[in-house]
Amino acid sequence: MTTTHTPLENAVMMPRQRIRPSAQNARKFFHEEELSNLRESIRKHGILSPLLVRFNGTDYELTAGERRWWASEGVLNNLPVIIENVSEMEARERSLVENLQRRDLTAAEEAGAVREIMENEGLSIRQVADRLHKSTGWVTNRLSYLKTGADVRDVGSRVTKAMSSLLLVDKVKTPEVRGQLLREIEEYELPHAEVKNRVDAHLEAQEAKARAEQFIQKSQKAPDTQTQSRVAAADKGESAGMSRGQRVTGGPSRKEANQEVVRALGQLEAWVAHCDKETFEKAQILARRIVRGDLAR
Repeated sequence: MTTTHTPLENAVMMPRQRIRPSAQNARKFFHEEELSNLRESIRKHGILSPLLVRFNGTDYELTAGERRWWASEGVLNNLPVIIENVSEMEARERSLVENLQRRDLTAAEEAGAVREIMENEGLSIRQVADRLHKSTGWVTNRLSYLKTGADVRDVGSRVTKAMSSLLLVDKVKTPEVRGQLLREIEEYELPHAEVKNRVDAHLEAQEAKARAEQFIQKSQKAPDTQTQSRVAAADKGESAGMSRGQRVTGGPSRKEANQEVVRALGQLEAWVAHCDKETFEKAQILARRIVRGDLAR
């Protein structure tokens, strides 16, 4: 008859003080509430799955189960462990894969772990992707995160499941908009689709702003031939007994067109700085009008 062994039957008991958390663990911090809940479970039921450790020459170093180790503090003096013969890098990779499967690493922890694996083993993006069972795009995004601004990386050190949103926000150069989006990602877990819509609208508005400014600069340098021709016609009309005001009619002068673009530009900047969904949509519509030149006709 075959007996099925539970994980604890393969474990040995080891004093907790002989076990050390690994400095190479991808996960750098644990939420106190999370540890408190687990500590209460350990107090009632004990540790149901053994910790995995490796001997590093002086101590037994955790390769899996650090959260249980922290939660057992003050509750258990001896812990069930399985001693493994694995290298430091093998332990590091397994810890990373385990945490990725639970999706509880922050953006900063994911990116740092990917960089370390690449640098320590000299692996390519494809090799890292295969090792971690991820796509090359996933690995590339983590490497791109390492090049983002300090404000993005600061938020990334505290949030999970927000990598794509953080990379989008890094495209925004306006401090007010950038800061608002980062706050909402951290405090309200702003959905990625919403982040994308708002970033796209902002970038479109910025393009419109640049085009409007370019239009104004060019128009200030070039002669206003439309107004000049109307004034010339008015001068001819005066000889026929008509006032200049009666003859100078038609479409807006270049100065008037410029003023309209400037007003639109001011409204655009106000809307973009406001940062909410409705005003972003208004800014996007106005930006498209400026880009098409509708306001200057």
